[in-house]
Parts: sequence; structure tokens; C-alpha cells
Amino acid sequence: MDNVFQMHIKDVFSFSDGRTVLVGAVQGGEHVLIKPGPCHVYVVDEKVETIRIEPEMIPQRTNPLELHSLRAVSTHDTTSLTKELVASRPCRLEGPMAVYGHRHLLGIDSPPNDYVPDTMTLGPRLPDEWDGDAWSGPGGSGVFLRAWNKATGRYALGSGSRYEEARQKLLDEVNHGNKRVVIAVTEEKA
Repeated sequence: MDNVFQMHIKDVFSFSDGRTVLVGAVQGGEHVLIKPGPCHVYVVDEKVETIRIEPEMIPQRTNPLELHSLRAVSTHDTTSLTKELVASRPCRLEGPMAVYGHRHLLGIDSPPNDYVPDTMTLGPRLPDEWDGDAWSGPGGSGVFLRAWNKATGRYALGSGSRYEEARQKLLDEVNHGNKRVVIAVTEEKA
């Protein structure tokens, strides 16, 4: 099953073609790919309706590296959300999502399904010829770090409830571990 995104709705407005637009911050930021389809609307943690959203509306950028904290989706469905409601009570939208990035790397363990790429840390500083990435759990509930060395075929993992704990485990494995990337292929007999 796909992961679920959470958009904390900050604004609602309508276009003349009948679409209602929901704008808000998405947990996981720009690494979350919002999938079109049915989504649940919550007001103060109570599910009030289900609407079908269109593909996400991507803003124009003058700088391709510029990050946007707000995202926008639209729907042709009728919704009970209003500017006043969104301004006065916590409202959120939840629905199916995927994650941009390489969650699964051949021969290396993947982060838990509900973890998203962590763009704040980008992982610890690694020795030359090592690459890596960092993933965070929902609401900061955990950290998953991994690193790999293409020249030697080695990889290392580190996880924990805090970044420093995961970082230390990863660096210990980089320096002393011996995990090897193994890709096994089995051939079916006809």
C-alpha cells in the first residue's frame, strides 16, 4: 500500500472553471509526490468528507533549486472547506503519495516505508569515495542513514531515534563493517 501524505491546509480559493484549490504545507516537503485521486478532509482530527483531487499544481520558478514550503492541489468536487474555517480551525488533507528519490537501491537495505528523504542533514560527512543519504520518520520519530562505496561494493547502515545515534552507527560500519552489496538473480527453468 502507498504511503499517505498530510497537507496542513492554510488557504482555500476557487477558480472560475469550478475548481477549488487547497493550499498548505506537506509533511515531508518537496520530496513527497502527491498522487491524484480520493483524499480525506479532516477538521480538528475529525474526517468530514472525501474529495477527489487533480494532479498537483506546480508553481513556476525562476530558480530551479528554490524550495517552496506551500503546495497546491485542486478538486472539482464540492467541499465544506472555506477560508474562514481554514483560518480558525486545524484542517488537513490526507491521501496517497510516493516519495521522490531512490528509496530502493539494488543490494542495499531500504528505509522504512513511512520515512521521507531528510533534506536538512543530507547525512553525515563521509570518507572519500563514499556516497549516502538520510531519511526521517514521521514527525521526527526516527532516522535511517545509509552509505555506499561503488569502488569496493561495501555499504553501511545506521538507524536510531536521534540523528547522532544513527550517525555514530553508520560511521562505525563505514570504518569497521564489511557489508557487501549482493545482487542475486535466479533463472526460471522452462
